[in-house]
Amino acid sequence: MQVMRRSSHISLFLRLKKLGNSKAVLHVGCHPDDEEIGLLSYISFKHYGRAVYWSATRGESGQNRVNNYQGHALGVYRTWESLLTREGDGGECLFGPFIDFGFCKNSDEALAKWGRENIIRELVQAIRFIQPQIIISRWEGTPDDGHGQHQAIGQALSDAVEAAASPNIYPEFISQGFLPWNISKFYRSTNKTTYPTGTLNPEMETDNILRVNTGEYSPLIGCTYQEQAWTAYGRHQTQGMTVLPAPGNFYYYLELIKSAVVIQDRETDFFQGLDTGLTGMFSGIGSIPLDVHNTLKKVEELIDKAIEKYTPEEPSSSSLPLLDGLKLLKDLRAHIPEKKLTDLEKQAIIFGLERRIKEFEEVVALCLGLRLESLCTRARVTPGESVWVKNRLWNFSNAPVDNVTFNIHAPDTWGVEKNEGTGITDGLSDFMAVNEVFISNDTELSCPYWLRRPKKGYINEYSEETLKAFLPASLSAECTVTIGSHDITLSAPTMHKKAFPGGHRELPLSVVPPISLHPEFDKKIFLVSGSKQNFTLQVTARCNDEERPADGHLELTGPQEWQIYPASTDVTLPSVNGAATCAFDVIIPPDTSEGRYLLQYNIRCRNRDYGVVLTPVRMGAPGLPYPDNPATCIREELLLTPAQVEIFVINARLREKHRYGYIEGAKEETFAVLQSLGVNIHLIKDTDIAYGNLNEYDTIVVGPNAYLLRGQLAGNAHRLLEYTEQGGTLIVQYHTYGYQGHGFAPYPFSYNRPHDRVTDENALVSMLVPDNPLFLFPNTINQKDFDGWIHDRGLYFFGQWDERYTPLLSSGDAGEPQKQGGLITCKYGRGLYIYIGYSLYRQLPAGVPGAFRLFFNMLSLKP
Repeated sequence: MQVMRRSSHISLFLRLKKLGNSKAVLHVGCHPDDEEIGLLSYISFKHYGRAVYWSATRGESGQNRVNNYQGHALGVYRTWESLLTREGDGGECLFGPFIDFGFCKNSDEALAKWGRENIIRELVQAIRFIQPQIIISRWEGTPDDGHGQHQAIGQALSDAVEAAASPNIYPEFISQGFLPWNISKFYRSTNKTTYPTGTLNPEMETDNILRVNTGEYSPLIGCTYQEQAWTAYGRHQTQGMTVLPAPGNFYYYLELIKSAVVIQDRETDFFQGLDTGLTGMFSGIGSIPLDVHNTLKKVEELIDKAIEKYTPEEPSSSSLPLLDGLKLLKDLRAHIPEKKLTDLEKQAIIFGLERRIKEFEEVVALCLGLRLESLCTRARVTPGESVWVKNRLWNFSNAPVDNVTFNIHAPDTWGVEKNEGTGITDGLSDFMAVNEVFISNDTELSCPYWLRRPKKGYINEYSEETLKAFLPASLSAECTVTIGSHDITLSAPTMHKKAFPGGHRELPLSVVPPISLHPEFDKKIFLVSGSKQNFTLQVTARCNDEERPADGHLELTGPQEWQIYPASTDVTLPSVNGAATCAFDVIIPPDTSEGRYLLQYNIRCRNRDYGVVLTPVRMGAPGLPYPDNPATCIREELLLTPAQVEIFVINARLREKHRYGYIEGAKEETFAVLQSLGVNIHLIKDTDIAYGNLNEYDTIVVGPNAYLLRGQLAGNAHRLLEYTEQGGTLIVQYHTYGYQGHGFAPYPFSYNRPHDRVTDENALVSMLVPDNPLFLFPNTINQKDFDGWIHDRGLYFFGQWDERYTPLLSSGDAGEPQKQGGLITCKYGRGLYIYIGYSLYRQLPAGVPGAFRLFFNMLSLKP
């Protein structure tokens, strides 16, 4: 069974049913795939409620089984996956600003990186924005949640629920429209697994725990709610979600933490005891005036009439009661300022009414067969250009439209010129307007809103107070349609449509730099030297203008004492991906001290500076090859990053005249980094492992998981032990469980389960044997060498080991005992064996100085 693309009449019927109730549930998790997805489907399709899932992060550090996107690019892709998943389960998705930094064991690390107060603030904003009757927490906030990020969100939510109700907490939210809100019920999931079994659990059959059966069958969607949910869950494709939708009972258990209504007996339903009609929209602010209550009841009656009249063949029959209900809501909205209410109560009621009015207008348009379409002639423009926009109201059912007025919404600095007025076209009952839109030269370039500004630690910084997946399109259309005495307002993003073999796409207008800059690499590492060091940087300038050539003045700037030749150069590029590669020679002065230095590119083009790398993130059309093909992608976002090169100068020494071998394992950059520094290191291929002379190397380094990924290495592991026994030094980087018990190491050892790891990159590291040569030559290792590490300390430390091994370092996460199996060594014959679980493979490419000194000492050891 695939995710059901619900027929238009089913979707319309669902929206009709949603109009007349106030059922709104906010489900809170940490990552895009944390959701209890069966509950979202159940709320959407059984209760016709609003089901919203808030994820603290966009899952930037998750796995990716679909493409090569990582980091922020993966976060964009997973946001698309979340939208597709919500399309299947009927819900909505919102996001916090927090960056997924990878696995951590406890909430302390997550709270240190994100800040407890920051989490509470974002959750309060989400609660006040959604105004839910019910909140469901995915996580409890205890070690049983597993991931430390899960624990942090679970802990903060309880405080956020209380803070959301107080006008004295985050008062700045009030001016932004996020008003104090009291929820009616607060539940917490009891599920601790990714794939719950859904079976009955007698231990959970207690008065304070609600049991929900999402295995009920829905004739409306043609399957059970859980089947629909599991099918949607598979849209998290990057995470490799593996579920088989199947019919049958499926139970969730939810602990009731707080309730504003008295529950006499054990609950049988989420909304038991709550006002779920339109009057319930304002349950979070207290009571409402009687006339407001009565008006909303009349609107409910009109909605019921519309549902009674609804037929798939003639949905327009439902439009008249809906238009009458819409008029009542608009009149009520206009008179709220006159009511005897506090200012906060007035704002909250107006906020709820305006949202419901918009929903009414959308449903009325669907019933009448009205569709606003806004098309532009291009998907990409550069600052200073213009684009033609055609706005058209399609009247498929020949509704009695009396008048149509079009408006274009664009940034304030853009210009809009009307070239054709409204009118009936093509002999059809359609209305159309054509405009030319002028993009200002100083307009902001397109980029996902949460990535426009530099991040602050592990939090994305953005000025807009938004929780949405993406901001609305920068260019959109609005039209007011008059039908008799009724006006409805429709809106639509302006899109560029294009067909391609096997599909078509609709992309919003993007503003791109006329020239983007693409450095050959983004970082380079050097060792401190008494002599000057020369190197060449290359950068490709690429034209993004689809209609005009572009020329500019390109320069490279760096530290004042550094020499750059040439300092600048002119480039002229033809349109449509015209490109030119320019080279700059850079000289680092002698005795440049250890540190991070920045070389920055900038190009002056059309009276504006552009110094950015433009990186597209794309989702391809299903079933077509090459999913990142610009000609066949159906979604695209553009990432902008500074066009710069980081130069790391490291003060580290290495024993001279040694020859090193490297056996690659999992993909990482250690070999490339060492080779770029002029280290005499060579790749050892499979044939060399089996038949080559390994004794030509003083030291052999085995990459992460190489024994598990390379059959020749596992089959010839005895040759590496013989090499060590005969006087060589063997350094093995981290390996997973398959490394133990096969005789790959000199003496017995085992990993603990779960394996010993240290996830906090700032955790204290202690030297157990400070006078060991590994800490003394050729670099003296001290505590400062463990500063500035990234991501983690290490993983897959030895858990138990033979007494002939010597542990050299210890480290541990907060609240845990020190783990001593991360750097362990032993003599073997005339040689030396070293196992290193510390993540040097991450630290070296990141230019961490202490990691180089430690690794160089390992390379320099002689048995």
